[in-house]
Amino acid sequence: MHKARQGQRYNPPDRIVGEEERRLITSISRQHWWRLEREGEVPRRIPLGPNKVGWLESELLDWVRSRAALRDQPAAERGSYPRPVGAK
Repeated sequence: MHKARQGQRYNPPDRIVGEEERRLITSISRQHWWRLEREGEVPRRIPLGPNKVGWLESELLDWVRSRAALRDQPAAERGSYPRPVGAK
């Protein structure tokens, strides 16, 4: 375990989270996330094995914060996201 020296803040290492936790953090289904990922709208996955991927927790949290920051902007300033599902 990493320990901070006296007077220093402890910065834990970044974590890789799996699909289930990614969905809990973002509240976006797997299929919709995949579409957004193809369009470059969300953090990219990290290949961990033949059938396993993950995401950096910090990137997911930053993405959620960036979406929350958009809610107070007029729609014209937000750009195209968020789009309704199925919209082109």
